[in-house]
Amino acid sequence: MPSVSLHHLLAESEAAFGRFWPSQIARSLSRELLAHRLQVSSAWIASSGSAQVPARMVLSIRSLLKRASKGEPLAHLIGSAVFCDKTFFVTRSTLIPRPETEQLVDLILAHWQKGEQNLLAIDIGTGTGCIGTTLALKRSPSSVVVTDVSRRALRVAQKNLATHLGSEAKRIRVLHTPLLGTPIQNEIAKRRPQHLLIAANLPYLPEADRKALSKSVTAYEPAKALFSGQDGNTLILKLLQQVRALKSHYPKMRIDSVLECDPPQARTLAHHARLLFPNASIRIEKDGFDRERFICLEVSAQ
Repeated sequence: MPSVSLHHLLAESEAAFGRFWPSQIARSLSRELLAHRLQVSSAWIASSGSAQVPARMVLSIRSLLKRASKGEPLAHLIGSAVFCDKTFFVTRSTLIPRPETEQLVDLILAHWQKGEQNLLAIDIGTGTGCIGTTLALKRSPSSVVVTDVSRRALRVAQKNLATHLGSEAKRIRVLHTPLLGTPIQNEIAKRRPQHLLIAANLPYLPEADRKALSKSVTAYEPAKALFSGQDGNTLILKLLQQVRALKSHYPKMRIDSVLECDPPQARTLAHHARLLFPNASIRIEKDGFDRERFICLEVSAQ
């Protein structure tokens, strides 16, 4: 088999991704895939169409394009995704990190003063560990706890923690538990933090969305990490109730929470939060696409 021009291979790639994505996105995904496989920059891919790709590499790329044409996401084709300028290992046991969630990190960091003492930050439903890892890199690993209900997801998170933090990853507590389960309750009781930060990107899509979502999502990402009851609010509401119980037990502890949610449900969730915490500061923050994406709950110490 002879070599193939990069221009020709790029056209094949755009056609494969184009079965599930608009042309502009398909073009971007194509460049990223080829850049990853050829170990060059996306800019080089865009400007070097006459370059020849060796036959052996063409076979490897075409194998990936066959999978892309069936809707498999780029992150699974290359085994990783970028989050906050860091590359995270990804498997089908976790959600793929998305740009919108990077803002959740920024919102949490706005509550976390550098050098602040006696603080505990919990990344609930950590998945790949991208939120917890980034918080640890920006602040203090020993102040971070990551949790998930999936043991497979936690193994992915531990791999990413070790990749980005090295030996410092051992300072992060990794707990197998749902929401604010017993292991978290024990950790809080042991540490008695004055300030608790809760970051949660929980499943928040309604069951009705199963049929409407692209196959590139439903066929390749775990359903239990996507869907949460008829309106998508089941787990978020349960977490809010647990936070209220926690605050009742530790009235002198300040609790700041940032919860990612389905934009159509943001105002409903904010209403429920105000009923549970009538004296707290509660606001909705928009994501980079101008959608109401985050519920920010600030409960002061009494």
